[in-house]
Amino acid sequence: WQVDQDKVEPIMDTNLHVFEVAMGEGAEQYKFASEGIWTTDLLNPHLVWDGIPREGLGEFNSVLPAWKQSASKGRLERLSVFSSELGNTRDVYVYLPPSYDADSCRRYPVLVVNDGNESICRSHFDSVADQVFSTGQAESAILLFVALAHQNNRMDEYSCEESSQGRNYSDFLCDTLLPHIDTKYRSRTDANSRGIIGASLGGLISYAAAFWRNDCFKRVGAQSGSFWFADSLMISRVSESEKLEFERLYLDNGTDNRDSTIEMRDALKAKGFDVEHWENLEQAHTWNAWQDRFDEALKALLPLPQ
Repeated sequence: WQVDQDKVEPIMDTNLHVFEVAMGEGAEQYKFASEGIWTTDLLNPHLVWDGIPREGLGEFNSVLPAWKQSASKGRLERLSVFSSELGNTRDVYVYLPPSYDADSCRRYPVLVVNDGNESICRSHFDSVADQVFSTGQAESAILLFVALAHQNNRMDEYSCEESSQGRNYSDFLCDTLLPHIDTKYRSRTDANSRGIIGASLGGLISYAAAFWRNDCFKRVGAQSGSFWFADSLMISRVSESEKLEFERLYLDNGTDNRDSTIEMRDALKAKGFDVEHWENLEQAHTWNAWQDRFDEALKALLPLPQ
């Protein structure tokens, strides 16, 4: 909003000011501006991507009133979560599906999505989820779009090597983030109802996390997963692993990372795992391609109950 400065009133004996704005029937988006810098309202967890394309990570508008949820559109809440396992703090964008507010007794499976900022701002995964869930193509779920504390951490935190931060990142998800989510939302807490997915290196760490912490994740997906990384270490780990229990496994690719994805698929099948593989050889290594295939991932990892 553009605020009429004559209507801004100081609060006595403080540096705070207050103004009132008449709101319409629908939800309103806003930001705060101070000395030319725009920020979301840190006291309001409800937000939406501001829709402005930028290089790098996206930015968000705050939203009021938060409870104006439609039957076809979910909503996002931002959490700031400290990781003792990694020694950093990151934003987590919690997607609540369209049905979440309508039924206060229903509990939902949870799917962690790596590269949380980019998954929303570059690929609009939340909009894909709206379409899939509101039309009954998959079981509705709470999606956790987990952002990196800093993009420079990506290679280390999303690595499958034992010497990397990948295992600590996996422990953060299982031992810090998910228990915190369980206290705030109506999430299902059993491992069979928990999944993780990502694209490229985000897909690699999804499978690494699930094999390191099979007690935590039983549904796993990778879009154009970088399974060639570290001399195909994750493929070797699958081939050498004991037989673990998974509910659902998903892989997809375009022309990118195709050979290593197929090697991963075959390694999983050789160990007796059921895995759904989807490919589109007209697509490359892009966020647009992953957005286009995200509906297939949701349907594979979150099938409707029989």
